Amino acid sequence: MKLKTRTGLRQIRKAVALLALTGVFGSPQMIADDSGVADVMDNLGCLQDESDFSLNCTANDIQIMGVQNLTILDDGCLYPGDTVTFSANYEISLSGDKARHDVGIWFSQDGDPNGQGAFSGTCSAATLGYIPPSLDLDGTGDSLPGANGESNIQDTCGDIDADNNPLFPSITLTVACVDNDGDGQLDLPACTSWRQKGSNELCTSPEQTLPGSPSKCGCDTEFGVAIPVPGQIASINVVTVDANGETVSDDSGFFDFELTGPDLDLPEYLIANNIDVTATSSGLDAGIYNLIQAPNVDWELISADCTSEQGQADQDLIATGGNVTVGNGELLNCTFINQVIAADSSELATANDTGTSETPNDESLATTGTDESNSLPGAVADADVSDADAASGSDPTAVVEEEVAYIVRFKPGLAAINRKSAMSTNGGKNSKSIAKLDMEVVRFPASSHAGKAAAMAKNPNVVRIELDRTRAIASIPNDTDFSQQWSLPKIGWDQAYGVIAPAGTATVAVLDTGIDGTHPDLVANIIPGTSILDGSNGLTDSNGHGTSLAGIVAAETSNS
Repeated sequence: MKLKTRTGLRQIRKAVALLALTGVFGSPQMIADDSGVADVMDNLGCLQDESDFSLNCTANDIQIMGVQNLTILDDGCLYPGDTVTFSANYEISLSGDKARHDVGIWFSQDGDPNGQGAFSGTCSAATLGYIPPSLDLDGTGDSLPGANGESNIQDTCGDIDADNNPLFPSITLTVACVDNDGDGQLDLPACTSWRQKGSNELCTSPEQTLPGSPSKCGCDTEFGVAIPVPGQIASINVVTVDANGETVSDDSGFFDFELTGPDLDLPEYLIANNIDVTATSSGLDAGIYNLIQAPNVDWELISADCTSEQGQADQDLIATGGNVTVGNGELLNCTFINQVIAADSSELATANDTGTSETPNDESLATTGTDESNSLPGAVADADVSDADAASGSDPTAVVEEEVAYIVRFKPGLAAINRKSAMSTNGGKNSKSIAKLDMEVVRFPASSHAGKAAAMAKNPNVVRIELDRTRAIASIPNDTDFSQQWSLPKIGWDQAYGVIAPAGTATVAVLDTGIDGTHPDLVANIIPGTSILDGSNGLTDSNGHGTSLAGIVAAETSNS
């Protein structure tokens, strides 16, 4: 049970609340199950905002001692700033033996951005109720505001006296998820208000439960309830700079991030760009996480810092190796600064001993060969003029705009019509599908690809979007299918083959997109496995990546 209360009474109140919750007190007076349901009004001004005169709230005649029977009515606080709806019985206690009329309980509904609790801002107001077991001391005898004599109208704002103390009204609230003190539970700043006998005019709604004089109220900025509030990395922002440190904003680049840590929902993969796409994590339990930017062939990470909206110390992620501490209810904003890698003409195309050159590639989705049917090219050059063009009467001098390809991963199970809509709405054309991985290769016009890709990244059905890149092979060794094994020269296989004769055998499991069981270089060297996607033996591969890796392990050689 979370209980934040005034200094001096906190431990006593916490003990009472805990004992009451666990049923240690047997007296019916301490059990809230038979309490009345309070009348509640939301989205009001807070206590001072609704009052006609200046308040000082120095009295403590009525206090909230704790809560019982807390029930969350929605999915709870998923992240700081979310909202939560819950019901609970509040223990309302009277100090002294004098009756108090028209009792109001005011709760900060907006997370208390002013730091004044339920004194100013946006509030919910509740009364004690007047129907038994609540207490009605007024009946129809109260006067109308500013008038004399009985109104003969039922007063509906509840009262409290020594014989009916404490009371346990049931109140349902919807409030912002805020945990400014970092204890992991919901802050619920509250004020109580009341009127003394003789100044209790007719009261018929919670917003009328205003103090009878400036002192007849008390506020508790530390009150709270036991609803967990997680932390969150509220934003991951990317800034790109040139070699001189000047900001570059006209060359869009997408950057991938991986977030790992103690939360059970991780790892989480996030994407941001340097113009208008920021990334946001899900709600995070308090702990130490690791936030890493994936390497980018065009940019070098030179700075990574996270700042806290709760005023905690800044965190340098480069110094900590990506480790970042997230507190309860804490909002972090992280900025990654990347500097352009200066182009070196001697490195634009490097050749090894076999004459193989390469261009940058996203190795997580590398495909084999340069055949259009098997690769995911990053850009399409100007189209050649074909006989078909001439036959169709198309203009052979027309310039065909280049296209840039992106790999888009959609939410699992998304209907094809929704994928198509997401692509076409943002000016993209589908050129290849990888259904089992929920991926599509989408092409955008080269002149506007960055903006269109950024717009598509904002689609809630898009999990991830990244620029597709290719590898090119300039020469082919003796083996017929060696051209599909671009990785072998990278690991020095071509230099070791024929020199070293490995002894023995081994069975190697390839955890990837499957293996083409009919591939002539592999058919004699593979055994059935299993597919977690469809339960088959794993001897099919709609992507080609798994087959490529299996070729590194076990392809036949010298079979041209």
